[in-house]
Amino acid sequence: MPETATLTLWHPTERSGCREIDPRAQALDELLLVNLADDMDRVARHDFITLHRAAKLNGIADNLLKESPTLAGELWYEQLGRIESMRIDVTIDGETITLACPRNEKDNDGLILQSRRADRIVIRLDVRRGQSRTVLELPADLVIDGDQWGFSLEEASVVATADSALEVPELQTLLEEAFFTPSCDEKEDSVETQAHVFHMAAHVVACEALLDEDQAIEEAIRYAVEQEIGDLLPNEQGVDIRYRPSADGEKAHIDVRLQPPTQPDSTGPAAE
Repeated sequence: MPETATLTLWHPTERSGCREIDPRAQALDELLLVNLADDMDRVARHDFITLHRAAKLNGIADNLLKESPTLAGELWYEQLGRIESMRIDVTIDGETITLACPRNEKDNDGLILQSRRADRIVIRLDVRRGQSRTVLELPADLVIDGDQWGFSLEEASVVATADSALEVPELQTLLEEAFFTPSCDEKEDSVETQAHVFHMAAHVVACEALLDEDQAIEEAIRYAVEQEIGDLLPNEQGVDIRYRPSADGEKAHIDVRLQPPTQPDSTGPAAE
């Protein structure tokens, strides 16, 4: 038996780290190899994002490891648990819907969930350890609905639990990890431009999933102003921006007015 072995931490994207394993001293029953192929016939990337988010919430993300062909045959390695399949239970208004991972063929024509809050989300992992099989349940606060064909961001449905502490920037990043794949077609925009456009679209979807309607509109506009024209705003003056909707099909109006510069306080300290 080796003193230590290095395994790669499992992550849905290329971002990953390593973990040193001492099979003689470590509790190996905590470790799980993720045996879920990332291809069109198995679990889709957005479900992997859902799984990794739940693993972080439950404090086991560092226990999920990639399989290592070079260690195959080692007795201790063969005794590690292997996640072989998963499904997601989502309870909304007292009704529980089970999402197969990947989705069943009958689900390919449309999304099962609509973007709204859930009462409860549980990921159920089928784990094989030697000849025994168990089901590991991970409470979750997020599910991104789609099928194995990889729904685009525009077609995705994002559902968070009512008590989720997930914030817009974090969900925005998760959506980018779940769906963004740049096109290398020379007719398309540069990868940097594609990433920026997707980044902005993911922010809108995140706002709609986590905020009420008015808050989502306000935050989406605020973020667009910050990202797109922030460099044009003067540091010394405030700016009032007013949008007037179009009437009778005419072009909408946007009025911009600079506020007077802030005058420094020259009164000085009051005399005693």
